[in-house]
Amino acid sequence: MNSEFAANRNPPEYYTIATPETAQIKIKGSRFMGHALPAESVETCETIIDQQRRKFHDASHVCYGYSIGIGDQAVVRSSDAGEPSGSAGAPIVNVIMGEGLTNILITVVRYFGGTKLGIGGLIQAYTEITKAVLAKTQKIRKVISTTIEFQIAYDHLNQTLRELDKLNAGIMQQDYSEHVVMTVSIPVSEESNLRERLTNLTSGSVQFIS
Repeated sequence: MNSEFAANRNPPEYYTIATPETAQIKIKGSRFMGHALPAESVETCETIIDQQRRKFHDASHVCYGYSIGIGDQAVVRSSDAGEPSGSAGAPIVNVIMGEGLTNILITVVRYFGGTKLGIGGLIQAYTEITKAVLAKTQKIRKVISTTIEFQIAYDHLNQTLRELDKLNAGIMQQDYSEHVVMTVSIPVSEESNLRERLTNLTSGSVQFIS
C-alpha cells in the first residue's frame, strides 16, 4: 500500500535526525532491520529505497515510510511491500509523525522466520523496530529561513546592522553605491518583525525589493 498526504500548517521550524542509524530486533524467528536516514527530497528517498531493495534482494520484505518537507508542501509516503495492507508502512509513518519528525526516511527489512505474526503482530513489530531505530538517533532542530532584499540610505546603515544582529539575520549580499542594497537571510518567524523595524527606523524610506 502507498499513501501520500499534505499537512495544513506552515511552521517556522522542524525537527529531523542528524545522521543515519540502524537497529535490529527478532520476533518469533523473523528478523527486522531498521534503517533511519536523513533525507532532503522525495528523489533521495526513492533512490535509497531502490538501493536497499537491491542490497537486500533476498529479504522477504523491504518496507518503508518517509516524510519530506513541512506544512502544506509536506509529502508523506509509505509501502507495505507485500505485507498485509496497513501492517507495515502505516506503523512506520505513524511513529515518524508521532515523533514530530520530517526530512527522514525509515526502511525496515524483514527476513521471515517461519512463523506468521498476523496483522496485529506485524503492526506491533514494525512499530517496535521503528521506535528502536529512532531511539538511537540524534534529533536536531532546523529553522526555516527566507530572504529579504531592501534598499536604505547610508544614514541608516549602522542602525540597520544592529537590527539585523538582534534578529539573527545573515547578510548574504550587499552593494554600496548611491544607496545601500542588502540581501539578508532571516528566520521566517522574524520576517514581518524585520520589515516593521526597518520601516520605523528609516521613517518609511526603506525600499523592499523582495
